[in-house]
Amino acid sequence: MDPAAQTLVDGRYPCGHEEVVGLNKGIHIYKESLKIEPDQEYPGKYLVEFTYDAYGAGSITLRFGEKLGRGYNDDLTKEDLIQPITVNIKQDLRQKFKQEPGTGIDFSSYTVSKTEVYLLAIQARTSPCISEDGSTNRGTTMSHLTIAVFDKEQDRYKVRVTDQTLWVNGAKYVLHDKEGFGNSDGADLNWNDLGKKCLICLSKFQDTTTLHREGRKIGKLVVYDKKIGKGSNETIVYEGIYGDKSVAVKKIVKVHHDVALKVIQNPRVSDQHANIVRLYGVEYDQDFVYLALDRCICSLHDLILSHGNSSAESQPTVKVFKDLELSKPSRYPPPILFTFMRDTVEGLGYLHGLRINHGDLKPQNVLIHNDTSSVVKVSNMGTRKYRALTKSTTGYGSVRWQAPEQLRNEEPTPAADLFNFGCLLFFCITGGRHPFGDIIDDRDNNILHDMKNLSLVENIPEAYDLISRLLHPDPESRPKAGEVYNHPLFWDPETRISFLLTASQKVKRRKPNECETNSNLITSLDRRALHVFSGEWNTMLDDTLRNDVDLHIKKYFYSYKSVCHLIRLIRNKYNHYPESSPDLKTALGSLPTGFDEYFRRRFPKLLIEVYKFFKEHCGFEDLFINYYRHKLFR
Repeated sequence: MDPAAQTLVDGRYPCGHEEVVGLNKGIHIYKESLKIEPDQEYPGKYLVEFTYDAYGAGSITLRFGEKLGRGYNDDLTKEDLIQPITVNIKQDLRQKFKQEPGTGIDFSSYTVSKTEVYLLAIQARTSPCISEDGSTNRGTTMSHLTIAVFDKEQDRYKVRVTDQTLWVNGAKYVLHDKEGFGNSDGADLNWNDLGKKCLICLSKFQDTTTLHREGRKIGKLVVYDKKIGKGSNETIVYEGIYGDKSVAVKKIVKVHHDVALKVIQNPRVSDQHANIVRLYGVEYDQDFVYLALDRCICSLHDLILSHGNSSAESQPTVKVFKDLELSKPSRYPPPILFTFMRDTVEGLGYLHGLRINHGDLKPQNVLIHNDTSSVVKVSNMGTRKYRALTKSTTGYGSVRWQAPEQLRNEEPTPAADLFNFGCLLFFCITGGRHPFGDIIDDRDNNILHDMKNLSLVENIPEAYDLISRLLHPDPESRPKAGEVYNHPLFWDPETRISFLLTASQKVKRRKPNECETNSNLITSLDRRALHVFSGEWNTMLDDTLRNDVDLHIKKYFYSYKSVCHLIRLIRNKYNHYPESSPDLKTALGSLPTGFDEYFRRRFPKLLIEVYKFFKEHCGFEDLFINYYRHKLFR
């Protein structure tokens, strides 16, 4: 039955929609099937693959670009790097699309920033129907656009859908709920079942009054009954739609609204930084205030407990980060975890730059977004004032996640947020443990008396150094957010190696009796040898590198008891890596990741000891300024 022929009831179709559009005439792409595979015939190129249903003949066009222009429709910049690819398709279900060999994308062609994100647009169009007399049957014309991004993770590329948009007879729609596409069985659409299956779930860009499925309409906001989380003070978070945006809806008792909203509605905070949860709008009814916030896939609390503790209830996050392993204390945490932590610091630094203290930083208030490359967003700012209305009995912030000055109810400062971040960092690295004990009832007393246990992070010296400083009982002794952001814990392998090469350049010396202006600096650094290795450092090397060092010892005059000579070895092997033997390259690993891991495993305290030494002696020299400069947040 054509939807236009149905009788409207109070301005809506029986399914509950104010406007319905038949989707059984278009081309639908299964977003979960989209992937890229290496081109076996042309190394270095990648081919796009996906599954689609075509309810009529038409065409599919692939466009590659570096970023979107002002609109989604055929508007990619740097598109000329790879020419658009168009293929004609026939009517059929569950068809497979794969690029022809040699037509794939070569990511080395791109010149974007180090975030390494590239865009793919897939445009699917239905062809006009031709009648028996040869005339064109105009009918319903449809165009389906899928926008996806290529993400680079440790030298591997993946593709991920971010948006799906539909044009019907020239009108533009956003697809909010794609359940119909993911579970299509190819049968004709039954308009009487729309309210049950809700296959279309559309809203115009300019029309924010459409109901998408059963839900309560409050102004521009549609609130569904589905609970997706809990906020501070046991507030419930619901699924919702605000305009054309899928959102999380926080429901707050109206009597508490004025205090909560003063902080969270600050436009400088909610709209201007990627690591702060955005507030899209506020709606009211007689008893409650509804905040339409960024929809996120999970909190750090859920993520860490679902991966770091086998007894924790498995959350949907397991599917999103199925390869994340946090339960083994001896393992070095995966890079993505440090990305999450650095995002958190950046959000805090931005707030502190606006002279806003978070006041309640904890794992539940750090959320992982789902629209971008696993971006972390800080939420629930201003809880201190909100808790005052709910008669919190202990300081401000969440119980057992507070700094000692919070427990003493002293005036809040950014330093309290940094203490909370230290606890959060420990929680993430250890798979859900707390530095002040796992017995909840003892934790506040332990915090007040500085009774912490950091033994679980001793195997990661950079983490031990940073967390120790963040949890200092004196707020003035804690590092600022800008310093934390640039701490070696968050350095990638290339930066770690670069720093050691710079340090070696500063103290280089060829022969033991060679006159050196830096002799005092060298002597002081070598006094730290006991913290870096026991006895002689050559005993820590594998046979391949040790034999190579012994072979060249007369040339380089290595002293096996010198820290300076150890970092000089690293510099020499890095600089001469191209001409190294195949066996030595295999032993050292690839540059920079494998090379860094080789020396990090054998000398885990080397980087942090050298970092602390040069921070004290040369931190403000131009040679080191990039490693010790504090991040300025904007």
